[in-house]
Amino acid sequence: KRNKLKKNERWFKLELRSTRSDIVTLGEIKIVSIGSPSEFSLPISFEKLNKSYFSVGVNLDYYKNLEDVGYMIYPNLLKNLNDLIFDKQLFEKAKSYKEIKDFLIQNIENNEEIKTAKYIFYKKENIKPNYITYFDFNYYHYGNNLKINFDFNKHKYLPYRINAVIGSNGTGKTKMLIQLADALSRVDINEETFIPSTPIFSQVIAISYSYFDEFDKPNFSEDFSYKYYGIRSNNGIISKSQMAVKINDSLHRLNTKDRLMKWKKVLSSIIPLETLEYLITGVPEEVFKQLSSGQNMILVMITNIMANIKNSSLILYDEPELYLHPDAVISLTKMLYELLEEYDSYAIISTHSPIILQEIPAKYVRVFEKIDNKIIIRPLGIESFGEDLTSITEEVFYSSQKDSLYKNFFNRITQDLSYDEILLLFNNKLSFNAKVYLKTIINNKE
Repeated sequence: KRNKLKKNERWFKLELRSTRSDIVTLGEIKIVSIGSPSEFSLPISFEKLNKSYFSVGVNLDYYKNLEDVGYMIYPNLLKNLNDLIFDKQLFEKAKSYKEIKDFLIQNIENNEEIKTAKYIFYKKENIKPNYITYFDFNYYHYGNNLKINFDFNKHKYLPYRINAVIGSNGTGKTKMLIQLADALSRVDINEETFIPSTPIFSQVIAISYSYFDEFDKPNFSEDFSYKYYGIRSNNGIISKSQMAVKINDSLHRLNTKDRLMKWKKVLSSIIPLETLEYLITGVPEEVFKQLSSGQNMILVMITNIMANIKNSSLILYDEPELYLHPDAVISLTKMLYELLEEYDSYAIISTHSPIILQEIPAKYVRVFEKIDNKIIIRPLGIESFGEDLTSITEEVFYSSQKDSLYKNFFNRITQDLSYDEILLLFNNKLSFNAKVYLKTIINNKE
């Protein structure tokens, strides 16, 4: 124990001893307890901190030293110390405790060095894909425990590589995507986060061109398995000159990976070949001026993906329809699927666009709704693949309004009756959509 700082807070020096003489100093950690300050009392020895204690390394060196001791040691060590940097789910739950929020959470969120510490553990050479392509993701959102299923199992006939989530603003689609990006890129060790187990992808690429996105933006080199591309950095909006630097960097990587010919082939359907040739040897800012905003957006996105994608990658794309004409949205979806096929990879798209859903079978779509301030995640009630835009829009965005009476009824009655008991109330004659919605509510509660 080093010293007492605040009522519920202690600093400790952590050492690893394999023998009496073999001692490795890992660094300093801060431990905070919930409850009365007088209750802060750690036993002389323990295998795991109990759930009322949380810890965070004081600086980045602590986590670098842990990486040096190896994977056989640091995951269990950090888990047993209830480390908030390593365990994102624990971090989210800890926010509800005032002591933790005041003493640890604010310190983490105000310290860019500590915020990026988690990426130390997830370099590409440590990532071995396990090819889990069907899984549930359990996450925490504003006091609610939620679950969403993703299905990338190979299908002989259907286009299966893109899953989509759709819903109105404020239903939590982007928040889910952010937590998923974090959990996957960190290879989250919380056993309850993924069922049956954590899917491990060789590369996680998060893309968002929203001015308000909250994805993590690590300032690390390409050694790491998580990549972010968008219009924001940790310091604000990226300038055109900064964007040009990123494009040059991506083009250089395309060249070293012998992907330039493929890159030109993919983009030539919307950008003249001579423009692409000039971009390789010329000044990106000049090319940007020649293209429309939609062409620029697709150019940047495809270039960054192709520079980083490898077999068994996962792309998380938030609202790809932003700034794009409907025809460009269709072109983008087609290009993305072509790349996923080429590199045996997958994508999860968060969207408001029924145009995108036209290109994706309904079994790979989930609808986010908010009813009585609760988030409901349900299957799509119609087949979206090739469906007309009016029907998709009606199903996704207006059904929650016109059907609010029966949905509110089901929300109330599931507190007292089981699924089978509710079916009996209606003489087993409920419609398919009603049964799907009812099952969704019950599954969410379970």
